[in-house]
Amino acid sequence: MPGVWQSSRGFVKLAVEGNIAAGKSTFLKLMSEEGNLKMCPEPVLDWTAIKLDKEVNPNSENNLLAKFYEDPKRWALTFQNYALFSRVRNQPKLDFEDEGVYLCERSVYSDRLVFGRNGLKTNIMTPMEYSLYCKWHSFLTDNNEETDVDGFIYLRCSPEVCMKRLGMRGREEEDSVPLEYLNQINDRHEEWFIKRVDLPANVGRKPMLVVDCSGDLINNAELRRATLKKVLDFAETLNKPGLSGS
Repeated sequence: MPGVWQSSRGFVKLAVEGNIAAGKSTFLKLMSEEGNLKMCPEPVLDWTAIKLDKEVNPNSENNLLAKFYEDPKRWALTFQNYALFSRVRNQPKLDFEDEGVYLCERSVYSDRLVFGRNGLKTNIMTPMEYSLYCKWHSFLTDNNEETDVDGFIYLRCSPEVCMKRLGMRGREEEDSVPLEYLNQINDRHEEWFIKRVDLPANVGRKPMLVVDCSGDLINNAELRRATLKKVLDFAETLNKPGLSGS
């Protein structure tokens, strides 16, 4: 059975990417429990209960995720801008002396390469809106070590399985999410991790691990241990400059 990941070369930060309801939150939780890995969940609560400014009516709507799903064309740019802002703000503050494997639920890269691009490709963002978003993205993330990652773990799962899991978790904001949207988000992930289409150089050269997550990690202990071993082996192959013992 895999043990706790230990290394003299400091921390490894991995982004766990995948479709909506692919099982990212469950994956982080189980890998953390099974292998004592550290996790950085996606800031979903920031999107569903935005703290309103004191100048506005305190009873005003503040569930941005719900607004996006209700009217994607109206709210796509607003939601993606705030999702990016909240992700940058919630990055773990890591120093060279920190050790272990950190699993982050999605990254600033999927903000742009998956959800931003999908907004442009499906016309819920205009070319001008997408261009504005890209400028905001670059301003917040270019040369920002806190938002960078050492590699990616792609949880690959069919849109049909994701749709089933979406219904099972019962998040109210997602009641109106159609299979068509999950197909679109799946396509953007496949373009990135499988087809390797139109990737920025700094993303294309990062290591990645593709994990089939269509199985039952919760109830299948053998599958859980095998998956953890893949993650630990992947992390062990990564080397952060300046952190090795040599």
